[in-house]
Amino acid sequence: MHIKIIIGLTICVLLLIMLTAGAYDIERAVSKLVDKKTGWELKEQFATENGKIYRLNNDYWLMFFLHWRPLDQEKQNLNLDYVRKLLFNFWGPNMPFELTGQEGEMEIAGHKAFYIDASIYKGAVKTRFIVWNCPETGRQMIADTNINQSVGTPAELLKLQEDIAKTVSCHKQEPGDKNPILSEKYKSDTYNLSFYIPSSWRTSDYSDSAWFPKGLTDTNGSLWTLPTDSEKFVHIEDFAYDGTLSNEMFKEKFTKSMSGEFNTDKTKLLIEDSTLHDIQKDNNGFSSKCSFTFHFKTEKYDIKMNYMGNAYLLEKNGKGILIIAGMQKLTEFWGKPNDLTPSDKTFSKFIEDDIKPLLQE
Repeated sequence: MHIKIIIGLTICVLLLIMLTAGAYDIERAVSKLVDKKTGWELKEQFATENGKIYRLNNDYWLMFFLHWRPLDQEKQNLNLDYVRKLLFNFWGPNMPFELTGQEGEMEIAGHKAFYIDASIYKGAVKTRFIVWNCPETGRQMIADTNINQSVGTPAELLKLQEDIAKTVSCHKQEPGDKNPILSEKYKSDTYNLSFYIPSSWRTSDYSDSAWFPKGLTDTNGSLWTLPTDSEKFVHIEDFAYDGTLSNEMFKEKFTKSMSGEFNTDKTKLLIEDSTLHDIQKDNNGFSSKCSFTFHFKTEKYDIKMNYMGNAYLLEKNGKGILIIAGMQKLTEFWGKPNDLTPSDKTFSKFIEDDIKPLLQE
């Protein structure tokens, strides 16, 4: 008798496991995204009247500058002491660098280069200045590499910028072996230089009127390179519904979800200008391109951050699931032009790597 009961209970448990194995679990989906250890953080979660909402961010901060200046007599005697003084004076008193003690020599484009490591803002931002002279073009070259560690920027992205610097061709000499991540070539005949960057990064002129009142030239200029995928956002919501998904429901849920305030740590973001574009329907539910704007306002800043994204409305295990995924796009940074709109390839990789697993959970 006891054996029959045990067998019966075992069969019931196995059937329950089989029935629930394919069920959509929003918490499991969120955990999988966060556990990928690629920078995703759960910033906000709360219960609604008939479900739950999760909001996640993946953001980091860095910038790679390449500067070049006329190689006059003062710059000829290049050594570590010269680079220290250059670092302290380059950006002025607003950048009170502190040396870390890491310094040394390397080679770039066949030239001897010197590097100095420093940090600012109590170690939050880490910098490596790499300087070399190019007699062939009469220029002093400066690779100005930076990461902000206070927002969780991986330390290896500073090393990646050093790898970029090692690909600089300042006098028509191409680099040898390079990091395979550096698949995109920036080349300028106007400035007589080239270098390699990741495919998701963008390079543009650093058009500072104080530095270059007559514009950039081949002997006096600066470029800055920034990633286009440094700000990503995901909203996941489950809710009870009457069993019928529709375009109208999609629009209503999206508009309601992408409005109001989004609290992240001590920051408040107002979500505005949210729009769905070109809604498509298939056997899995509804999907659409979308756009929305985060309005970030504090005592010091008033910034609007535009996002491009995809939105999905699905039915899973008898519940409605809304997923909204976006990447930030910018046309300027620090008030200067810089096209940071993610390419189709960059956006597609984001959807493929991070969002499709959520749809298939």
